[in-house]
Amino acid sequence: MLNEIVRWMSDRKTDRRTADRKKVQFSVAWVRGEEMIAGIGTEISLNGMAFATKTAPPTPSFNVLFDVSGRRYKARLTTVRSEAVMREGANWTVLACTFEGIAADDYDAIVRFIRDLPEPDNKAQADMAAAAASGDDAYRLLPMGVQKRIVDILMQNGAWRPNPTHAIHCYA
Repeated sequence: MLNEIVRWMSDRKTDRRTADRKKVQFSVAWVRGEEMIAGIGTEISLNGMAFATKTAPPTPSFNVLFDVSGRRYKARLTTVRSEAVMREGANWTVLACTFEGIAADDYDAIVRFIRDLPEPDNKAQADMAAAAASGDDAYRLLPMGVQKRIVDILMQNGAWRPNPTHAIHCYA
């Protein structure tokens, strides 16, 4: 008898999804040529998303745009499961999809959203503010390689001559 109960319990379907996820409603649109087909997102996870649309994508892989937490994302999805449902007198297709392709920065933002982590500090913003406070801020904001190239071109054209009273910085 105990063996039958164990077998019966092991045959029951369980939620095998292991990725962190968040149930939240968000706007999503899948791309068909130049046309955007609207949908409603219902869940987002580290592996993909679930959403409903009145017009099902024709292929298992397709591109989407979606907005979560005030940020717009682009991704390529692969359909894992789809199901036709009737809701409020309209036919809908509910899709469970995995990310096939997504930008690294977008994926990092999704991880922070799902795990309720704060946005990281922007070191470049502090550096830019410090550079903007100096008198020659526009030149300092350029990468060193660009600065060197500008000086080289100005010297080749005779448009700039170093002032002998100022320190000259040599570079190779």
